[in-house]
Amino acid sequence: MPAPVLTIGGTDPCGAFGLAADLKSFAAVGAYGMGVVTAVTAQNSRGFYGVHAVPADMVARQLTAVLDDYAPRVIKTGFLGRADVVQVVAECIGRHAPHIELIVDPVLVNGQGQPLFPPDVTAAYQSHLLPLASWLMPNRAEAAVLLGLPAFTSAEELVPALHQLVPAPARVWLKQAILEPETITDWLSSGGEIRPLAAPRLTTANTAGSGDRLSAFLAALLAQNWPPAPAATEAHRLLQHSLATAASWHLGHGRGPAGL
Repeated sequence: MPAPVLTIGGTDPCGAFGLAADLKSFAAVGAYGMGVVTAVTAQNSRGFYGVHAVPADMVARQLTAVLDDYAPRVIKTGFLGRADVVQVVAECIGRHAPHIELIVDPVLVNGQGQPLFPPDVTAAYQSHLLPLASWLMPNRAEAAVLLGLPAFTSAEELVPALHQLVPAPARVWLKQAILEPETITDWLSSGGEIRPLAAPRLTTANTAGSGDRLSAFLAALLAQNWPPAPAATEAHRLLQHSLATAASWHLGHGRGPAGL
């Protein structure tokens, strides 16, 4: 029987981001994927054209329906977008699945690293959702927003501060912690120890949804009872394989998807 795993986030009609990317990633490693929709977007490889937000009470109804019946072992969050949605997601998880493994992949910035939402959304993450998190997986720009910093700072400063936002012994995975001409290094921090996860920088424009896929691979592996450290290593390897697979694709006319 496949392990159930749930993603909470937005749709992408082209399948590069959000629920479509997550569900494909779950299936690729043998998990049974489910999805709660928070927003319907209009976007493609060239731009973003609009979003229709799902009301918070409907998000809560979707989430309650899943948690009352299918009992996912792991939940990951993606695009939540509004403070009331962040709050109801946290309330539903706290009420129905307080011991679930929760991966918070905070969607807080655009592709240029600029904040997407007003400060109340960040505050809702800090007050309601992060206290439930088992994993926090921001990139450098999202980490800066969560910490109220005006711009990127060093990974050495970001990681300890991020640990203050989540309960012990939650893990912090800082994506793109160190950017070098030939290498991109993530930092996985747990129990005071930091483990680098490095990969060669690929020459490709097809990276859309890579962050979604990374947290989705991790969620699916954890749902299948992989220990945390091997699951992180394998999720990182699977993402590099996805990027390499898609490097020569020509889907769309802009930034293409990260791969299968």
